[in-house]
Amino acid sequence: LVGYSYASRDVSGRFEVSRPHPLYLNRPRSASAEFSGYSLAEGALHLDLAYARTAGHLDWALFAGATLFQVEADLLGVPTYDEAYPDDELAITATPSTTVTDNPVGFNVGGRMDYRFGRSRRIGAGVQVLYSTASVKLKAGPDATEATFDAGGLSVGAGLRVYF
Repeated sequence: LVGYSYASRDVSGRFEVSRPHPLYLNRPRSASAEFSGYSLAEGALHLDLAYARTAGHLDWALFAGATLFQVEADLLGVPTYDEAYPDDELAITATPSTTVTDNPVGFNVGGRMDYRFGRSRRIGAGVQVLYSTASVKLKAGPDATEATFDAGGLSVGAGLRVYF
């Protein structure tokens, strides 16, 4: 079996930074800012082996295999600051983004069950459950901290099926 899924979402949030004071020891300055317009997109190609059976009007299958992910995310770059003497206050003036990608390989497992209607049994209705996962590692730049998270997750679908 071969399947493809795609999901994307817009991301917004808030972050805080702390920088040392240029004139005084142990007196860091803090600032916070909002960011919006960032995005996260995830495509997944599922390559599976399946075990399928039919019993009367019911068709079912169990499947498992490899998943090839393509993840693209906007990460927060290095913010720019407004600092003026006496340097007691810190203000964030811009929050640039960097688009980064990763293509991890993971796995998936799942199953489906369909009920075929009528005597010809060419039309059916069914449900499918799929779990896929891979570890994603993204870095906004050479000096940036690496962001890690799991791609994929649990998906459940239902619909009509036409058999040939």
